Amino acid sequence: MTSKLTDKEKITLRFESIKASLNEKSMRLWAAAEAKAYGWGGVALVVKITRMSNRTIHTGLKELATPNFTNTGRIRAKGGGRKKITATAPGIHLAIEEIVNPACRGDPESALKWSSKSTRKIEDELRKQGYTVSQRTVYSLLRNMDYSLQAVFIRTST
Repeated sequence: MTSKLTDKEKITLRFESIKASLNEKSMRLWAAAEAKAYGWGGVALVVKITRMSNRTIHTGLKELATPNFTNTGRIRAKGGGRKKITATAPGIHLAIEEIVNPACRGDPESALKWSSKSTRKIEDELRKQGYTVSQRTVYSLLRNMDYSLQAVFIRTST
């Protein structure tokens, strides 16, 4: 017994089957091709199924319509993507240094320093100063600044 699938179900089935193997660019092109094949209302339907932005699908449609469209090997345009926090907030190293310095430990002769302050507490302090930063970013910045995080172990009696 075969059941007749709707267009939405067909697109959903194709999307679920292939999405794990697609990168950002190939997914955009696939979505644009599906929307183009569907015709009128295709972009809205593909947006609903994939939860991609309609702007992304329209970008894919423009790429498909470009004569001599070739794959350059890049997923994003040069300079695309989120900028590093050090570029968008140049004072963040100094702010971290001011937060960590009172809790800093280490041999003055050694280049390695460590902080007993947690990355969560440093993150909270930076947020109070107006920086939008995650705990993972704080950790990465501290590592780049040659800090090691000192773990505090509490031994309980047995």
